[in-house]
Amino acid sequence: MHHDCLPPIVHLDISSKNILLDSEYEACVSDFGTAKFLNPDSTNWSALAGTYGYIAPGPPLNSSAFRNALPEALQGNKGVLCGNI
Repeated sequence: MHHDCLPPIVHLDISSKNILLDSEYEACVSDFGTAKFLNPDSTNWSALAGTYGYIAPGPPLNSSAFRNALPEALQGNKGVLCGNI
């Protein structure tokens, strides 16, 4: 969704609650509170951010979170079951 942004942006909290649809059902991303500008030369990935169940398993990757949010959006139910953390 942000492939043309300069500098690149990593959202860090892609989940079904942050994907909104406009009147033509085109997806828009909201809530950029945890977003970061991506420095591709950086090797410092120390902060963990996002919604439990949607957090990427390695360096911040929006595609991992989107993959978790997609079944929820298509089926209309929670894609990830969250217990006590």
